[in-house]
Amino acid sequence: MPVSARRKRAIVEMKEGILDAASELFIHKGYEETTLRKIAQAIGYNPATIYNYYGNKEEIFYALQRRAFTKFYEEFEPLRASNLSGIEKFQLMGKTYVEFALSNPHHYQLMFIMQKPMNAAERLDPEWKIGLKNHELLTEILDQCNKEGSMNLPDLTVATFMVWSMVHGIVSLVIMDRCHTIEESQIHHVIDQVRQYFSSLLQKTMTI
Repeated sequence: MPVSARRKRAIVEMKEGILDAASELFIHKGYEETTLRKIAQAIGYNPATIYNYYGNKEEIFYALQRRAFTKFYEEFEPLRASNLSGIEKFQLMGKTYVEFALSNPHHYQLMFIMQKPMNAAERLDPEWKIGLKNHELLTEILDQCNKEGSMNLPDLTVATFMVWSMVHGIVSLVIMDRCHTIEESQIHHVIDQVRQYFSSLLQKTMTI
């Protein structure tokens, strides 16, 4: 018997409610301390209800990562369709990355900072397709910069990892509240200056 539109909507809402509650618990209690029972308690349901939607905690975490990476991927859609130069795309991608991470710190922690559940998600998606799309976009943009002559990066694998590591390091320090040497009111300004400085280092004068 076909599932009615109302029932489908109820299923989607229930799954989203489970994910929202689980996200809060994962961030504030940690992966190990979060259980299906605690998730069920947070939404006011019997633990057995959770199994109607997710088989275990790993599936819930993977669903959270997939949701976060989908949102992350959508932020870069304008870049994929643009006619900007490579260096313009590079600068815009860095700005977009930082803005997404700092505006969605819970998403970012679930995506890139929590180690153990990241390994669990990779077992469910061995090729880690949900996390590679933007990595591939960065490589394409750096390659475009090479071809246009604005950068000289012989090893795109190394260059892509270096760029991601730099931006990831910056936003992780902010999200984890490790920027005590910088006045809070100045953090966004400093990050913007660092991005611009790093971009200028990569342009033409730098060979990897």
